[in-house]
Amino acid sequence: MNVLLITQDPPLRHEEVVSGNAVRTQQIRSALESSGHTVDQVWLASPDTDRSGITQSTFRNQDDLQGILLSKAPGAIIVAYWELLGLLPLETDIPVVLDYVAPRTLEELFESPSTVNASLRRLRSNLRKCDLVLVGNDLQRQLIINTLIESGFDLRKDVPIK
Repeated sequence: MNVLLITQDPPLRHEEVVSGNAVRTQQIRSALESSGHTVDQVWLASPDTDRSGITQSTFRNQDDLQGILLSKAPGAIIVAYWELLGLLPLETDIPVVLDYVAPRTLEELFESPSTVNASLRRLRSNLRKCDLVLVGNDLQRQLIINTLIESGFDLRKDVPIK
């Protein structure tokens, strides 16, 4: 299956300092490829990237990402950061998986308490685009359950968390 991996950052480069997100993305990519899947990674271009710096692997906005979705026609989409879900179309027949391994809600409560409610509203809205949520441990699984219910998921039959 062809999987589109949507990330904030470009692929990990061993000669550069890397973020934890880049390491996690590389782990996901390696796991998928070792299972026989083809992975196309695309990432959000930095705000100062002009149109000439945009490649087939980068996007700046919802229109760019929509063009990538149409050209690559993936069998599944994995989104590496929940805010990027906001750039996906409202409706898609392609299964969408969110990698929610490092939720920042608790950190945000300490860093910027006045923005937490707005972030949670965006998260609830964006989760409606997901078919599956990946978490790192049982505590993260428990923390996302109420938010999924508030987003409209009926968890009586199936819990879309792995």
